[in-house]
Amino acid sequence: MKISAALAIVAALLTSPLPGEAQTKIVGGTKATDGDYPWMAAVAKTTGGSLFDRHFCGGSLIAPDWILTAAHCLEGEVAEGLQVLVNFTDLDDSAAAEIRGVKGIYIHPSFTDVRGDLYNDVALILLDAPINTVTPIDVATSPVAVTVGAAVRAIGWGDTKGSPRYPTELQAVDLAIASIITARRVYGVNNLDNRHLSAAANGKDTCAGDSGGPLFDIDGANGGTDPLLVGITSYGLGCAVRDTPGIYANVGNYYSWISAFLAQPTGVDAVASVSGRGIAIPNGTLSLSKLSGTNFGPRVRPGRTVVRQFSISNAPGSLPLSIPFARTSGRSFSVRSSPRYLLGGSTGTITVGYRAPFSFRSGKSRSILSIRTNDPTALSYGFRIEAKYRKGRF
Repeated sequence: MKISAALAIVAALLTSPLPGEAQTKIVGGTKATDGDYPWMAAVAKTTGGSLFDRHFCGGSLIAPDWILTAAHCLEGEVAEGLQVLVNFTDLDDSAAAEIRGVKGIYIHPSFTDVRGDLYNDVALILLDAPINTVTPIDVATSPVAVTVGAAVRAIGWGDTKGSPRYPTELQAVDLAIASIITARRVYGVNNLDNRHLSAAANGKDTCAGDSGGPLFDIDGANGGTDPLLVGITSYGLGCAVRDTPGIYANVGNYYSWISAFLAQPTGVDAVASVSGRGIAIPNGTLSLSKLSGTNFGPRVRPGRTVVRQFSISNAPGSLPLSIPFARTSGRSFSVRSSPRYLLGGSTGTITVGYRAPFSFRSGKSRSILSIRTNDPTALSYGFRIEAKYRKGRF
């Protein structure tokens, strides 16, 4: 896991096929019966050919408006570029599926990828309209909802590892919860903990394309009559490698985080606003001001760095503001930190750094700070920033 070859394996196995590449299935699984898992979601691009080509991750309907999936599936994605389908099993036949657009993408704020090991690999998708024809799957409320040895099932449209055919039917595979202590030894890391579950079975596993999909206790909810979502397919070292469990995000560990979103209003669009030093900065403005911090102020010595902060807010009573990314256009500027999302009525901070170049003469650097949001009136919230630099001594 900790050497470049291992990282290449993980990258190949955990990312979905690109548009136009073959999409295969779970390793060692069997075809899922139509109607058994209507809450299973396919997360797809809105463009790029057929659904078979566009699908890249799985997910689970956990409330009429909400899909739970993996954070690594959604990095760099924007709401208007995604589509979600439930209540179907065949990627080549989605005529009866419930199909929705996306109003927001919310990645866990502590999601990290440490040399291929994923932590807090959890994300939510807000649909553009509720799905009331499908009963959502119940969500685990405790990180110890399942224990070592418990029987669980994973489903998805992921890789079969070497199958000569590429069927599009949803596949299911039965696994057992494995010890996290064993997983630490196999993966060579000590940071696997309550944020994770591990599961394995001889010759069976989830694989590429299954990411974001569910790991569930078949009869774990409502007195043993309904499935209970306990994990999210996250990553692994190979697929169905002997004595090597797959790693899943532990859903119960994130119950409070998930619940906070499910309690948010969904009928009122997010409204983004940005300010510097308490002064509003209109979207699209090219004017510069020392008062708002868009003009960084005194000239900066060559090689020195200065930092400015801007506040971004979401209107009270609105649905959560999604901030997939914030970027600068100039090479001398960089976004050092930005919130991934803001609940209604909350405010976050975007930190921008500027490093003065070495030059024979004084000058100035300009950039556009662009903030991607799901505010329909400001999908790209941008404005000009400027910093001045001194000439260097050579």
